[in-house]
Amino acid sequence: MSISDHINASRNLLESCNDISIKPNINPKKIRNAIKSYVPGGQVDPEDVLLLIDNTIFRSAKEGMILTEEELFAFSGVAGKCSIRLEELVSVSPQTRLALKVLKHLNIKEDSVGLVLNDRHFISLPGIRDRVQVGEEEVAAIAYLALFLHEALGCALVMGEEPDSGPAPWHDGGAPNWQPEDED
Repeated sequence: MSISDHINASRNLLESCNDISIKPNINPKKIRNAIKSYVPGGQVDPEDVLLLIDNTIFRSAKEGMILTEEELFAFSGVAGKCSIRLEELVSVSPQTRLALKVLKHLNIKEDSVGLVLNDRHFISLPGIRDRVQVGEEEVAAIAYLALFLHEALGCALVMGEEPDSGPAPWHDGGAPNWQPEDED
């Protein structure tokens, strides 16, 4: 079964998670923004985007995650950029990590939910905080997304808290080009 088939089989539950859009119901402008923002060299055809998660407040999709038949791409100011071929995805773990957000020079502790891929790369997905109904149970949407990737891709599902969950950055290459936000 292809990743597209898995997405279509789980469409209703995936779309019940905030911020997730599935082909053909993905806004073309969001796809273009995501590709421009966090796909290296913009080397993905917009038609190949199967699933998009929009992390942005103003719904631009310049931060978030996209999934194609072959790759996963993600970006957030907290966790940086990540791209991985799906065949190289060995494990996925839903996690909450401590992030520091600077508002007018005050350090404010804030949790960031997301996925840890291959015990190394953290993908911050703050909009996937809700709970979804799976059968008779209500589960965290981030846990359901991790379970979906586990089932669709055959990678290991790692549950349980990490021994060290913060602070940022958790990505390769140090801190991203990031500027403190002004609170207005």
